[in-house]
Amino acid sequence: MKSTCKSLRQRGLFLFILGFYFIAIIQPVLAKEEESLLFDISLKKESLIIASSLAITVFPLLLPKASYETEAPLQDISRLPFFDAWSANPYSKNFDLAGDFFQYTSLLLPAVLLCTEKTNWLSIGVMYAESIFLSYGLKNLGKALFPRYRPYTYFEGAPFSDDMDFKKSFPSGHTTMAFTGASFLSSVFARYYPESQWKWPVILGSFSFATTTAALRIASGNHFFTDLLSGALLGSFSGFIIPYLHRVETKINRKNNGAEKPVLVQLNISSFSSSIRFLF
Repeated sequence: MKSTCKSLRQRGLFLFILGFYFIAIIQPVLAKEEESLLFDISLKKESLIIASSLAITVFPLLLPKASYETEAPLQDISRLPFFDAWSANPYSKNFDLAGDFFQYTSLLLPAVLLCTEKTNWLSIGVMYAESIFLSYGLKNLGKALFPRYRPYTYFEGAPFSDDMDFKKSFPSGHTTMAFTGASFLSSVFARYYPESQWKWPVILGSFSFATTTAALRIASGNHFFTDLLSGALLGSFSGFIIPYLHRVETKINRKNNGAEKPVLVQLNISSFSSSIRFLF
């Protein structure tokens, strides 16, 4: 049963990633005002980011396969370190499903950014897709390099899994993805609306959903505290670094800093054309 749910989750997340890429590709780039251009995308930059994320995602597939185990052996809870022992719980299907709900809600929260001008949707969609792709690869890499039995294997009644999911505790994938959505929404919203009265409610609200996701992963017996901590760090990094790499200076900042005026290349992917303009 758990194996079937796991498969459905993975398919849902995969379709979610593809959906964001599809939306980003078909969304046309309209004429942009200089003052609203806070993030930019370019073919070279996106190619490097996607290639790096793809390499991280594919690398675990090249590692030697671990010996197959048909069921999770009962672990000795006395061998757990004190900072993780308190977070060990038996499996709970209800908390597991609740964790799924909060994870996908956290991933959908960046839809708040649709309140920005339509001219920004392309860059936001591409950046978010790249953030998800990066965090997805990083969490899979961690699970491949650091196999660890889940907390529920320290109790009787561990759920069956035919893909050895019971040995993929580190890091928490749900927490990684949830914090990716929270970090991305917070950093991009604060960039577009630095003085908005909604900035802190958006930041605190998004991270509250991500934190709830993490707490439910402990309550469901799927993860230890250190799994959540690592997942939160990976997700926050992925959600922040991608927008940061796409930041551009505003017209006012360029004048104050005396920087050279950059040449920005806009790609109209939907019509397969490109235009170049200079900012003065």
